Amino acid sequence: MQKLLTIFVVALALFFVSCEKEIGAPKACFTFSTETPKPGDSVYVFNCSENYQIWTWYLPGGVTSSARHSYFVAPAQGTYPVALFVGNYGLKDTTTLVRSITVN
Repeated sequence: MQKLLTIFVVALALFFVSCEKEIGAPKACFTFSTETPKPGDSVYVFNCSENYQIWTWYLPGGVTSSARHSYFVAPAQGTYPVALFVGNYGLKDTTTLVRSITVN
């Protein structure tokens, strides 16, 4: 009986994996609400990615966010990287876009 249950569970898992819809490779894309923030300004980042199911933002100051669109407060003057990781649930296809923003 235990062997039959194991075979059933494996077959069911294979069924769901084989039914996964192919949506193409993810393409990371995002825009800033402003390209020239001053220290203390709120900067919104808008996710315009395609063919993705999961995402994570990596924002200045070591902050991460799992919100679809996010924001950060511009730190002191300087140039800072902002990254968006996107992928599918199985993590078969992933990509990360890194853009810099300069705070004046």
